[in-house]
Amino acid sequence: MNHQFFQDFIIPKNLLHDLDRQRTQINLIRVLPIAIIFYVIEWVIFYLSAYFYDVGHIVLGLQIASSLILPVLIYAKFKFQQLSHHFVDTILGIYTVILITYSIIVALNTQAHADLLHMHIMIMTGIIAILYLKIWESFILIMGSCLIMIILFPYFQNNPEIVLINQINLFIYDIVLWFFALGLFKTRLKTMLLEHDLILKNQELEHLVKTDSMTHLYNHQAILDYLNEEMNRAERNEQALCIILLDIDDFKRINDHFGHQGGD
Repeated sequence: MNHQFFQDFIIPKNLLHDLDRQRTQINLIRVLPIAIIFYVIEWVIFYLSAYFYDVGHIVLGLQIASSLILPVLIYAKFKFQQLSHHFVDTILGIYTVILITYSIIVALNTQAHADLLHMHIMIMTGIIAILYLKIWESFILIMGSCLIMIILFPYFQNNPEIVLINQINLFIYDIVLWFFALGLFKTRLKTMLLEHDLILKNQELEHLVKTDSMTHLYNHQAILDYLNEEMNRAERNEQALCIILLDIDDFKRINDHFGHQGGD
């Protein structure tokens, strides 16, 4: 039972690169529109912060960092096939750390007059729910931010009881959040493996449909489809198209003597 439990979290080595690249692309597609919307919302918060909490300087710091990261994310979205997925992963990681740092600073700096710990919790939950994170990545992000918050709480909150309550609540929540991340990782990995198997099955079916089972050459319909594709390409590019036909003399005699199966 325990062996099967751990097996559910292991990515097969032969699929590691392909699934890792697919995971990075999914993360980029999910993060970019949310990052753009969040960027716009934070400018609104920046201009209205004076009426609520004095966090304008913190928001401004986030916006400066986002202004540097967002163009890179947009570039990566349109040039993903030409880029290393490790590079894109690094940029996404930097942006994620920026968001977590922002949520920690806001939560701590408002302890004296308002408790915005819930904002940190919402951002952490959103990151775990949106991103396809590996187990060790989610563990470091969740437990790392939790440890930082627990250590720094006493320096921003004078009431020891509130400090203790926040520390306990945050620790329990982050434990639950990490188990939630484990469940998400298991479900997403299973889905990606099933999708990969489906792609392989479809490729195999496509090969069977297009080829002759004996010679493994293109069948009649596949040849016509390929010819039509090349004719369209030649017309589109205004290029010449040549077709070579081969015929074996008196091949009928071979079929008559050995049979059609022998001729094939």
